[in-house]
Amino acid sequence: EIETTARLCDGLQFSSPFLQKKYGHLNACHTVFMNQAWELSPLPALANNALPRIGWTASGGHFHDGLELARLFHGALEAHPGLSKEFTLCLMTTSRIAQVFRDQGLDIEHTPSGSFEAYEAFIRSLDAGVAHLQIDDFAQGRSDGKYIEYASHGVPILCHRSGTFQYTIRHLANGLLYRSPEEFQRSLVALIRDSKLRSHLRHQAHRDLHT
Repeated sequence: EIETTARLCDGLQFSSPFLQKKYGHLNACHTVFMNQAWELSPLPALANNALPRIGWTASGGHFHDGLELARLFHGALEAHPGLSKEFTLCLMTTSRIAQVFRDQGLDIEHTPSGSFEAYEAFIRSLDAGVAHLQIDDFAQGRSDGKYIEYASHGVPILCHRSGTFQYTIRHLANGLLYRSPEEFQRSLVALIRDSKLRSHLRHQAHRDLHT
């Protein structure tokens, strides 16, 4: 049994602060080792897109993430008329989840889920990305792998202000954070309209991965 092993072992290692808080009582000798980029290439060149490409990636198990995120995008476009003409919303996910965004009246560019190589190629095509989290134990205990993957390819990211993201992302320094729809809207507009901010975030996030 996992809990028995955790209690009897000499030391317990967690991959996120949330897991440490939830299960640290199982062993007095424990610590957190955050995920890192094992190999890091030089900062890639900027994507040369006519309009900023804002992207989100998710496997089929993230249906409810997609539902919440589609509503956030819909709210942002309602609050900022004309914003939809200023960027391209790009999704790499299943057809079922992509339809959730269309049901909200959102114009999307849909790339079907594929191999990890296809996933990396999709990320490299973006000017910025988004990562949303449900408020449940599974989501909150996950690592910040999405941030690491995006930052390693020079893509700034807007993340839900919870889970591991809130520990590794410093708002307006190496990424953007949101909790409320209003915070999401402000950050999304900034990512779309402020190329200098995108440049700053991508450079700082990539530099952080080195350290």
